[in-house]
Amino acid sequence: MGILLAQLAVNGVIFGALYALLGLSWNIIYGTTSIFHFAHALIFVVAAYAAVLVTMNIGLPLVVGFMAAIIAGVSLGWVIELSIYRPLRKLGASQTIIFGASLGTLILGEAIAHIVFKPFPRRLLGFSIQPINIGDITFTTLHAGTVILSVLVILAVGQYLRRTKSGKAIRAVGSNAEMAEALGIRRERIFLLVFAIGSGVGAIAGVLHTLDSVANPYMGIPLVFPAFIVTFVGGVGSISGVVVGGLLLGLAENVSLAWLDKDYTIMISFAILLAVIILRPRGLFGSKRD
Repeated sequence: MGILLAQLAVNGVIFGALYALLGLSWNIIYGTTSIFHFAHALIFVVAAYAAVLVTMNIGLPLVVGFMAAIIAGVSLGWVIELSIYRPLRKLGASQTIIFGASLGTLILGEAIAHIVFKPFPRRLLGFSIQPINIGDITFTTLHAGTVILSVLVILAVGQYLRRTKSGKAIRAVGSNAEMAEALGIRRERIFLLVFAIGSGVGAIAGVLHTLDSVANPYMGIPLVFPAFIVTFVGGVGSISGVVVGGLLLGLAENVSLAWLDKDYTIMISFAILLAVIILRPRGLFGSKRD
């Protein structure tokens, strides 16, 4: 039992790193714009297929596939912000109406992806996957690469938000958008910036997931669920919260497999979310927001 729990804990850290990356991609958008961006699920789909097309169909290296995925993800994020969310804000639409538009965008986007790419799963190759054994614990080079890349991206975004002028502007708008605008920070420009960052990070997470699984038109929803759970568990706008929330979710889901069937792990995730919302509504590391 001890070896099983140790293996499940390692798996939990691997999943937790990816969950933290997913959470960061959603958190930075929601934490700045307050948009419940459910259409973010499409970023994972488009990014995954962009990487598949460039790598598997055209035959270019995986690193080029990553770049294509990021470009596709950022472009789609901007299209959604500029063509849907921004016009609705100018019309004075409530957050509920914007969420409805986001959900409709997701459903329409999935249908288009189904038509264009067909329902068949597509593999993404190009990464040398080798087993790594540490005693009785086994994982792969892809898993190690996922953890390393996730950590590097999270650290890079965290340093960007803390040390750069535009990063501080993002934090200011997320904290108090009206006050930030009064100080000369253009909110709409910041919104475009966070959609670029969030969508780019989401694209990386989507490709990492696809390398370990497959691309399909409906892969986005299973990825956006942990993204927003991590956001609210860790705390809106908190990089530390993203890391802790991702690891907590990954460990809880995987360690619970020692006693529960895999189909019940989603129950564990939402139980954690419910407990945190009841006991600490701002999240584990969240601060009070206006």
